[in-house]
Amino acid sequence: MILRSTRFVVLASAIFSASALHAENPMDCVREITMPDSYLFVYQLLPASIQVHVTIGNEGKARNVDYGNANPSFQLQLDRYFKTASYAESCARKTIDFTVHYVLEGQKTSGHSSEVRFKPPNDFTVVCRPLIPSLDPMRENGPSNPKKK
Repeated sequence: MILRSTRFVVLASAIFSASALHAENPMDCVREITMPDSYLFVYQLLPASIQVHVTIGNEGKARNVDYGNANPSFQLQLDRYFKTASYAESCARKTIDFTVHYVLEGQKTSGHSSEVRFKPPNDFTVVCRPLIPSLDPMRENGPSNPKKK
């Protein structure tokens, strides 16, 4: 009987201490972060949603950032934001979670354009504008290949 109750206490203590290492509101652990942006090379992968899990280490730096099974192109891009962010030292050893959504919406544009929307406590949406298909005018009529008259 004592062995069973000891196991229960150990199990309950492990469960509660694990949840204590998980931050309630991730933004409470963020001192400064650059908002995610989009690059042209991810347009072909849209729409997409990426779950981001940041384990905070000492001195307010990310110890580990996990993107689950996200495409490596997104991982490369998001490293720039989540690995270089500044986190609260009081959150060391805690894991905070974010979701980054990439969507394609709005008016078509001739140049790369995006905006970021944030919904507390942990949701970023990167809105990418569709691109108008275009040909490179420099190839046909540029200085290296002038039109013949």
